[in-house]
Amino acid sequence: MKKIILIFSLFFSLNLSAKELPHNAADFLYRVDLVRATPGKLESVISSAKSYQDEKSRSPYLMRHSQGDHWDLMIVWPVISYQKLHSDNNYSRLNKFYKDLAEDINFLESTYMHGPDNSLFAKWYKANKLFHIEMFVALPEQKEALLTERKMESQYLINIDRKPNLLFRKEQGANWDAMTIGFYGSLKEFATMGDIPLAVDDKAAIDAGFKGVGDIGYYLRSLLQRHNDTLAKKP
Repeated sequence: MKKIILIFSLFFSLNLSAKELPHNAADFLYRVDLVRATPGKLESVISSAKSYQDEKSRSPYLMRHSQGDHWDLMIVWPVISYQKLHSDNNYSRLNKFYKDLAEDINFLESTYMHGPDNSLFAKWYKANKLFHIEMFVALPEQKEALLTERKMESQYLINIDRKPNLLFRKEQGANWDAMTIGFYGSLKEFATMGDIPLAVDDKAAIDAGFKGVGDIGYYLRSLLQRHNDTLAKKP
């Protein structure tokens, strides 16, 4: 009887883990652009970017800097794959967007990243207003460990009944190795992250693979060369 219960528990645990996988990095390709507008031109850049949001499945996600890093706007383009990028006029469309805004943008940094399926991104983007964006450069030989740590932290969030972060891993482009985006309905919701009893918080961290809740930040820092942290909102 104990063996049956153990097998059932293991089966349930594996199924639960499988259901949690969609928020982690997959094979869907995105182009992540960090944009800084020419002084006085941010409104024009945002207006032009919004005009591309009518294209449904290829609609870019816009996140306007609120506090943290030095860019004005993050534009995440769901390009699906390199094959799709260079077909259906997708690449020409991207080039036209930036060519038309050449004098309105004084900084552009692009990274191609693999991430979760676009349907999940679209659902969470639509339902939330605030985004916690973290971008990471790993120490040499620590890239895989960084991705694992990011997955552990998402599991920790699940353990405390919070939505996990979406995880993205670099394919090519700028020097970022990974990025996570957390989704929140408001600044108040983001601020209540720490409003959890210590014993509950600590157990959640241990169950996710950390030594304890106090270890999360230290362990992450031990893997990093650089870490940019930004709060952003819909423009």
